[in-house]
Amino acid sequence: MIRYKSTRQMSIEEFKTPFQVKLDKENRWVKLGNSLPWDSLAGIYYRSLSSDLGAPSIDARIVIGGHDS
Repeated sequence: MIRYKSTRQMSIEEFKTPFQVKLDKENRWVKLGNSLPWDSLAGIYYRSLSSDLGAPSIDARIVIGGHDS
């Protein structure tokens, strides 16, 4: 079963931490996250998954982001 939130989610500026610290747009991880084509990569990841059978999938952003190349 596929669960996915499009990259059209909240922007980095809208994200609030528990301590009300804003994430720096110049941070290398923020830049990397903004440069990846998340929806295209998620489409590739989900091709091999069933949309209605099995346990819910791990969100593609977690799988892609956690991949060690």
